[in-house]
Parts: sequence; C-alpha cells; structure tokens
Amino acid sequence: MTPVAEAPAYTISALMRMSGPELDALYRRSEAGPIPDGESNGLASTKPGTALGAITKAIYGTAWQGKVFDAKAGRLVNKVLGLVRMCPAKVFTGESWLDGKPSVIIDYMGVSLLCRPVRDEIRRVAPGVYLGIAYVRTPGRPVAPLYFALDFSRSSSS
Repeated sequence: MTPVAEAPAYTISALMRMSGPELDALYRRSEAGPIPDGESNGLASTKPGTALGAITKAIYGTAWQGKVFDAKAGRLVNKVLGLVRMCPAKVFTGESWLDGKPSVIIDYMGVSLLCRPVRDEIRRVAPGVYLGIAYVRTPGRPVAPLYFALDFSRSSSS
C-alpha cells in the first residue's frame, strides 16, 4: 500500500521563515477557507525568510500581535501593543489581487482613517492558520509590502 502524503503542518513561525516566492506559491495553491471568527495571534514580515525579514518580524511584533474577527458582522480590529484594538476593517470573500481567485478580503477603506489605504487578503493554509498579504493602494497599482500569518488556535505559535 502506498503511504498517503500528509500536508505540512504550517505554523505562523514556520511561514515567516519561508521566502516570498515560497509564500506566493503556497498562497496560490491554498483555498480561501471560511471567514475566521475570533481572536488570532499574528506575525508579519516585509522580507520573510531573510535576515532583514527576521528584523522586520521583530519590529512588527512589538506593535502588532494579530487580528480579532467577527465573522457574523463581517468586521475585524487589529491587536496593537498587546491591549489596544484599533484599525477596524470590513471582512468579506472576494477576488485576490495576486491571482484573481477567492480570498478572504480585509478592507480598511471607508472604515479606518489610519489604515485607509491598506487592503489585506488571506487564505487558509492549515486548520486554524491563515497566510496573508497586505497591499497598500498607491497611484497606478497597489504594492504588497508585507506578508503576515494568523493563528486561531488560541495558543502561541511564535
């Protein structure tokens, strides 16, 4: 009997050690999954899988710790500085700016003054684990300055 290959068990730490091209490939082959509900732990990096990425992960980690979703209301807030909940956004399923396939979209436009130009999108890469790409709307076309990962297991994966 041929053994069945199991999908890797991605953690948010493991995701932030992968390179940008590896994360893009994983994102492209993943499905949107349901809109998450509840509190997540998060990690973010501008250049994951590199020395600079480790530095940016540490810098982002001091300010941003994840997101809190209300799936029923289609809203979320970001966890900032451990206690503060800020930068609300609308959450819905829509088209990815990376590949046009369905993703969970997090849009701050019209909801958050501070994060107004930002639009995130996420896809589920493992049970309770989502990979995200943050875009900033700029004249011409949006840029994707960072990747992030969310863990909804209620335990720290960083």
